[in-house]
This record gives sequence, structure tokens and C-alpha cells, in this order.
Amino acid sequence: MLQSISAKIQAVMTELTSQELINKDTKEFSQQRDQFYNKLNEKLLILDEAKLLTHIFALWTFQNAQHYFEVQDIENKNSYLLKPHAAQVVSIFRMLSLGDKNEELKNNLVQIGTGEGKSVTLGATASILTLLGFNVHCACYSEYLSQRDYNGFLKVFDTLGVTQNIRYGIFNKLYEEMINRNEEIRQSVEQFISNGSNNIVSNSQLIERAKILLIDEVDVFFSQDFYGNVCTPSASLRDPTITSLTNFILTQRKSKLNLNQVKATPEYVACSNRFPNWEPLILEAVKSLIYDVISFESHNYIVKEDKIGYKE
Repeated sequence: MLQSISAKIQAVMTELTSQELINKDTKEFSQQRDQFYNKLNEKLLILDEAKLLTHIFALWTFQNAQHYFEVQDIENKNSYLLKPHAAQVVSIFRMLSLGDKNEELKNNLVQIGTGEGKSVTLGATASILTLLGFNVHCACYSEYLSQRDYNGFLKVFDTLGVTQNIRYGIFNKLYEEMINRNEEIRQSVEQFISNGSNNIVSNSQLIERAKILLIDEVDVFFSQDFYGNVCTPSASLRDPTITSLTNFILTQRKSKLNLNQVKATPEYVACSNRFPNWEPLILEAVKSLIYDVISFESHNYIVKEDKIGYKE
């Protein structure tokens, strides 16, 4: 199979760099190239995964062959072509479970060392899965690395027409896209609590493709900052009655207020009347405020020679 992929890439390059094609002007070359892309896309629709990978890598090689076209009569001209390494192809086969008895997509872990072409592996795998009907999310801990890898394969995505079905981004960005895929969830919560209704347009009627997650730097993902952490999206309520209530508790903090005293105040009554269906939530928030203002300790400081210092 590896020899087949290498032979296919070489055959495509031979076709595209034939003497007839090189001698044509730029406009004709562009038209010929577009015809090649169209034929390639037609073939991709009927290929299995292994042959699909062959054509994708052939396209990737061609789109990165600018130096190959610049050189002429050189013996090692083919060394100017970018070609996938055998380890990259094998890693993709394993992620797609090619060669297994049932060849079913399963959760797979592939180890590729630094500098051994993870970005190419991810890009080619994402292309295959998208052409097979999936939406693909490629997650990484670094915005810089994620954007670099995406830009490196963007021409392939555009040519295959799959850009809209592939997302690269950091973990937090992808989870934000996930929770907001039908509507802006925070705005919906704020409007629902404040107005008792949600007027935000929902996209829940859209038919979604199945999703697949590809993770780069999986060791970082399994750290306590990501996989070991929890997702806690929250919405902020803003209202004059809330401001009045919090200001009252803050200004009266030296009085050591208790919950019953606060509930008897006009500020609390006004806030409860403003949000009648959410009084249990208001009660819990008031309990936290009372505890915080009582337990809060301000560190006394001194100013000496225009410098601020704190006593231990």
C-alpha cells in the first residue's frame, strides 16, 4: 500500500509536469490544473479510505511543489517533492482501523515524535473523515500551533471543498463552539431569567453530521488543566435591584447581618419581586455574600517614603 501511494503521487506529478503542460501559458496551465482538481474530486467520491489517502497526499504533494517546478534538468529533481513518510501513512491507517477485521472507527492513540509530521497526519486524516461525511474537530492546547497546522493544510481543505466541516482550535474554543452550536447559551439563560422568555433564534432544526475529535499533544490534554478539570459556563445577571442588594450587604458588613435580617430589607424584597421564579437562587447568592463580607480580611498597609508595605 505504501508503494501504491508513492507511485500514485509520482504519477500525478508526471502528469502535471509533462512537457505539453509546462509549455502552455499561465492561463492554460491554470485551466488544466482546475480540470485536474475537478477530476480528482470526482474520483474521491467513489474511493475507499486507502485509495482516498493516496489521492489526498498526491494533491498535497502537488500543492507544495513550487520548488519542483522551478528546477529543470537536475538528476535528483524528485527530492524537491514533499511526500508522506511511511510512519505517517501507517499512523493514519491505525487511526482509521484499516486492516482490522471489522475496520470500524474506534478510539485510537498514535504516538508521533516531535518533528515527525503530526500536522500532516492530522490534516490528511481530517480530510479523509470529512470526505466520508463527518465533521472533524482538531484540538490542541496552543492557539499558535493550531493555527499553524490549519494554515499548512488549508489549500488542501479548500480544494476538496471541506473547509466548512473542519475546525482547528484550542480546547476551550472547541467546547465554546459545541455548547453554542444551536444558540448563544449564555444570552439565552440571561434572557430567560430576566424576561421569562428566549427570543434568540435557535439552529436546532439543522441536521448535523456526526462529529469526530482529533487531539494533538494528547499528553497535555490528559493533564489536570483540561481532562482533569470541569467545564463551568456561566451567565451574568445585571439589574438595578441586584446592585442595590449587594451594595446594602457590603455597606452594612460591620453590622454582621444574618439571612433573616437581609430578607426583611426593601432591597431584598425588590430583588425577589424582580425575579419571582428565582428566589432560591437569590437566597443562595445572599448566603454567600453574607459569609464573604464577614470573613473578608483587609491587609493593613503602611506608606513610607512613597512605598507601600504590608505588616505580617
